[in-house]
Amino acid sequence: MSDTIGQLAYKPCQPDLEDPCLSTQPPGYEELTACLNANHSDLTAAERHAVVCGILSCQSSLNGDEWSRRILSGELEAEPGENPIGSHLHEQDVEMVKRLITETTTQLDDPELGFFPLLPDDDDSIEERSAALSEWCHGYLYGLSLGGLKEFKHLSEQAQEFARDIVEISGLEVASEESEANEEAFFEVVEYLRMGVLMMRDEILPSDNAPAKGEPPHRTIH
Repeated sequence: MSDTIGQLAYKPCQPDLEDPCLSTQPPGYEELTACLNANHSDLTAAERHAVVCGILSCQSSLNGDEWSRRILSGELEAEPGENPIGSHLHEQDVEMVKRLITETTTQLDDPELGFFPLLPDDDDSIEERSAALSEWCHGYLYGLSLGGLKEFKHLSEQAQEFARDIVEISGLEVASEESEANEEAFFEVVEYLRMGVLMMRDEILPSDNAPAKGEPPHRTIH
């Protein structure tokens, strides 16, 4: 890896003013995890957020309704058919993920560099956070593929190095020992990912790129 290492019990929403599901704020890690579990998702909250980040590294915006249904249903590569994708989902759950997509887009566009990977809270164990970090990297690579990035060789050397580091981090052994050294290493890697994702988006994203239409191209990363 580079020497330069540059951070949410679920229920369907009810019409209650105090229900957090009705919030206009994006879901946190535990809330998104509970929502995904309720919808029998095979990917974690970290992976789902990273998929969104990967696609948004290649496309300027996403169709929030289309992609929130894809994220929840797991039909990330499904072709539009007779039945709408994710037609069985609770609309409140769809709205939650739409808020996540909107907030992620806002963070990635933030000139003050306000983007952060969605990971477990700092109070969670280093083992849980490290596992989620590896999952996030795996999801980001998948998102780049869904976004249309066919290969890395046409990117700058810096971007290629970051892509190689992402692959390496996704396969790292999960840290289990609670220590100051592991905490420092974890936050250094998170910061490296944070800045690297912003760098990749700046390099990949054309200025005239059109919003995603909800039909991800079937491409693979080489």
